[in-house]
Amino acid sequence: TPPKFIGLKNYQTLLADKMVMQATWNTLYFMLLTVPVGVMLSLVMATLLSNKIGGRDIYRGIYFLPLVVAPAAIAMVWRWMFNTENGIINQALGVLGITGPSWLGNPATAIIACAIITIWSTLGYDLVLLLAGLTSIPRSYYEACGIDGAGPLRTFFNITVPLVSPTLFFVTTLRVMSAIKVF
Repeated sequence: TPPKFIGLKNYQTLLADKMVMQATWNTLYFMLLTVPVGVMLSLVMATLLSNKIGGRDIYRGIYFLPLVVAPAAIAMVWRWMFNTENGIINQALGVLGITGPSWLGNPATAIIACAIITIWSTLGYDLVLLLAGLTSIPRSYYEACGIDGAGPLRTFFNITVPLVSPTLFFVTTLRVMSAIKVF
């Protein structure tokens, strides 16, 4: 039979489907959980690792390690950590007198557990990118801030963040695209 033009009917059907709307909301919620926390955490850690501290290269390797470990191994470790009965996270909460939730059995906590795993697994890649951006900032700017009497927070917000903003924009864009792909 010849094709029949239906206009925007497919889009109307899509928007009327409650499962599509729920999946869209879950994707946006996941993005709001992972992107700001992950990017800010990686920026702070990259800033700390850009300073001259003992064992700096070892720390860089440790943070990059999740990217080279097989995803199946990561899934097994985190599944064990989030186990309701004998998972390390619920045991630690039990020591504090808090009854741990069924992390992976409850939809409300499962998305949070997935967000934690995502932040942990992408932290190293974002950290390496931001470290590259931080190394392009001339040390003379930091020296000038020190001479002017600026403290670490003022230096971070007035020198580091503005000058690393192109790299920060790139990392944020990558994280947003990655979070949307979880749909």
